[in-house]
Amino acid sequence: MASEKKTEIRALEAVELEHRQIIDEYFANGFDQRKAVKKYRPHIQDGSSYAIFSSIMKKASIKEYVAVKREGLRSSLAIKQEVVLHSLMAWLRADATDFIGLTPDEVKALPSDVRRSIQQIKHNKREYTDRQGNLVVDEKLEVKMVDKLRVMDMINKHIDFYNADNQSKKQTVDISNATPEQLNTVLSLLEGQLGDNKEKTIDADGESVQEG
Repeated sequence: MASEKKTEIRALEAVELEHRQIIDEYFANGFDQRKAVKKYRPHIQDGSSYAIFSSIMKKASIKEYVAVKREGLRSSLAIKQEVVLHSLMAWLRADATDFIGLTPDEVKALPSDVRRSIQQIKHNKREYTDRQGNLVVDEKLEVKMVDKLRVMDMINKHIDFYNADNQSKKQTVDISNATPEQLNTVLSLLEGQLGDNKEKTIDADGESVQEG
């Protein structure tokens, strides 16, 4: 009877180890649930892998393990609210007309916060000789900016996080028509509030967490 109990315990430990390895792979591969499961269970079909991952995530022991992983991720990346908000505000201020006439090299030379406001770049360059024998260079650069509505939604959520009485959960802060001066005022207010809330960080899912 005792040997059977030990065998059962070893089996449970093996399952727990596999589940943790799947979670480790999930964090390492860029949060791809399917690939994480299939690395350790390659025979599983793609559709079933998502259900398996969901089942693993429901386990209390795995929830605790994931919490530890996220805490480590926060510490290693040092993602702070003010950094996130500064990036979001820079994206919101970005003006597509600033990129008109720029060459690919000039775009590469832009400040990093400006470049991060670019979602996609298409560069086409064609050289040919015209009828007069002249070399013609036809170069086109298409720049697609980040979705401003999405950025505003993210900023609204960050602003709502600091609403002490949580009344804004029933409302939406609309800053779509704000002027640059108004946006600067909002950022200044947020920075002031962030100064009193240095212990708050963002976890791997983008949720605000109270540390300490």
